[in-house]
Amino acid sequence: MVCWPFHGKTGPMGKAPVELGPAWGAMVTVVAAHPRLDLVAAGYEDGTVVLVALDQSQPVLVKRPGDGAVTAAAWSPDGRTLVFGSEQGLVATIDLDDWRTGR
Repeated sequence: MVCWPFHGKTGPMGKAPVELGPAWGAMVTVVAAHPRLDLVAAGYEDGTVVLVALDQSQPVLVKRPGDGAVTAAAWSPDGRTLVFGSEQGLVATIDLDDWRTGR
């Protein structure tokens, strides 16, 4: 994923983009920005889902490959829950509080 900073009056003009997450060997199919934190969820064509902080820290694997391409991802309005789905009918939720505490 490539992100450009939009701080200031000129937006991304003259600012370097930030590349988030490693090349998983699959194309990104869905991106969902967290509503409150500098965090992005990304789904891939191979079914992988990761969370990546905008500070470029190590991505966290949320779902391993399989179950078809990720076709939808969205955060709850309070940012506590990520919901995603795949083209093969998988629907899953991840509670961010569980992710942070390692449950």
